[in-house]
Amino acid sequence: MSADSWRGTAAMARLALRTDPVRAVGAVVMTLAISAHPVLVALLIGRLTDAVVDGDDGTAMTWGMVLAAAVASWLALLWYTFGLRTVLEERVRHAVEMNIAAMSMAPWSIAHHEDPQVAEELALVERDVNRLAQVIIFLLTLMGALGQLAFAVVVLADVHPALLLLPVLGLVPVWASRRGDRWRQRSLERATPDDNLAREMYTVMCGAGHAQELSVLGAQEAVRARHRQLSEAAQRERERGAHRSFRAQADATVLFAAAYVAAVAVAVLAAVAGKAGVGDVLLTATLAAQVTGQVTMATDAVTQLVRARATADRYLRIADLTTAAEEGGREPGDTGGGLRLRGVTFTYRGADTPALRGVDLDVPGGRTIAVVGENGAGKTTLAKLLCRLYAPAGGTITWHGADLADVRPDAWRDGVSAAYQDFVRFETEAGHVVGLGDLPRIDDTDAVRGALARADGQGLEQSLRDGLRTRLGRSHSDGTELSTGQWQKLAVARSMMRETPRLLVLDEPTASLDAETEYRLFRHYAEAARTVTADGRGVVVVITHRLGSVRFADRIVVMAGGRIVESGSHDELMAAGGRYADLYRAQADAYAIEGPPAADQKESGDSGEHTPQPL
Repeated sequence: MSADSWRGTAAMARLALRTDPVRAVGAVVMTLAISAHPVLVALLIGRLTDAVVDGDDGTAMTWGMVLAAAVASWLALLWYTFGLRTVLEERVRHAVEMNIAAMSMAPWSIAHHEDPQVAEELALVERDVNRLAQVIIFLLTLMGALGQLAFAVVVLADVHPALLLLPVLGLVPVWASRRGDRWRQRSLERATPDDNLAREMYTVMCGAGHAQELSVLGAQEAVRARHRQLSEAAQRERERGAHRSFRAQADATVLFAAAYVAAVAVAVLAAVAGKAGVGDVLLTATLAAQVTGQVTMATDAVTQLVRARATADRYLRIADLTTAAEEGGREPGDTGGGLRLRGVTFTYRGADTPALRGVDLDVPGGRTIAVVGENGAGKTTLAKLLCRLYAPAGGTITWHGADLADVRPDAWRDGVSAAYQDFVRFETEAGHVVGLGDLPRIDDTDAVRGALARADGQGLEQSLRDGLRTRLGRSHSDGTELSTGQWQKLAVARSMMRETPRLLVLDEPTASLDAETEYRLFRHYAEAARTVTADGRGVVVVITHRLGSVRFADRIVVMAGGRIVESGSHDELMAAGGRYADLYRAQADAYAIEGPPAADQKESGDSGEHTPQPL
């Protein structure tokens, strides 16, 4: 087996050394000391027995006192080492958890979050954090067991050379354990797909909301049957691996037991022949028993290390993936042409078809566009590329002449703000939930209130028990839970914290809001768009599949099948009678209206309001 196969295990050992070098080195020293003690005790028992048989009272008393001191010191050392290992394990566990969190957030891209294979590996590592933390304990246990075996070899060789075979044969169960556990691990991996589906179905069966729908559909028995089928298939696969592993280890244990009996017999025969004393017989029997225990301990440690190795290797693979250097090194420019896409293509890993196909788009600085289309048209993928969460597979995206591939992602995002349909419910103080949108001003109450006003959420502060200091979410014992619409307003306000970003992306930001609130919010978006684009540099991109409230945009872009199929103002697109017109009429019919009035016509007192012109 190559050294690379244990690279993850070695990485865990190095992590323990970096996390707490004093305790890590101390644990190694103490473990070696403990491993020598049982052999020392066996030697002292042998000397004491010979002195008693010879009738030498003084020597017997001396050896007895030394033996008592050795046992007492061994017990004290054992307890001290146990405490040291416990603290070391806890610190390593904390370090692993912090590293996993850092790895999850480190990359400039979100590809590792949306790649099913990487997401599954990350979930497995998170599930087995305890096992990773225990790698250092398993290594120390193995080192102690092998150390005691080495000391025993030296002593047994002095009694009779043939006894050297005992530790050698004791390694057979270790080999059998490694081989058996490999079979078990393969069975677990084969059972994983069924296990994952079974766990998901278990969650469905146990959820109150799911139960309601399943009851109405009459699908309870079908779901239970499917869950039972998957669970039993996974269990059968695990049992096959466990049975094969047990047989290998049982055969090896029987072989070692026979070797133990033979070792004691060799010592007895040597004593009968006058080549060894009674103390040597007792020494051999004691050490042979210790060898049995240490072989078992080594076997268990190797078994645990083999099991942990897969997790440690996953941990390293994720670390290698998520610590890749950020691309580019330029600062983004702010003058010279706005946003331009040329031949942009993108395909998600594992997908059969591209999400974007040769997208060309020009948005001059100081303009607002609305990107519309049915679900799956590629709108959200476009938003991700504009926010630099992915790099295009082909083509270029430039900002005022600078290719985003050459711009530092963090420098680009410093001037980007966004609101998404899949918003985050940060369970902290309400003011901080909004203030996260501009970290330097997270505690600026006036800025937070301004963002709430721009998001049509100014009434939220008054509705909360402690205003902006109210802790939100169920993770707090006194936390206040909000409706989905209220959470979304906070998310939208968060995107409004940066008053003049270079790029404002609004991706289905009103999905959880009622039609009236949605309309009012789009009015606020129109105001925000005017603020962002007032200096002729900023760009606003609104992505939605709802067409009734996007007339404030300078241009409407229609996407289908990952391509831009139409582009123009509302009136131009309606006159063209294409896909946009069909979608608009279908939505208008669904709302039983001819179509919502334009944003600058619905409310009175707005006659002097600026109306953006089509590009």
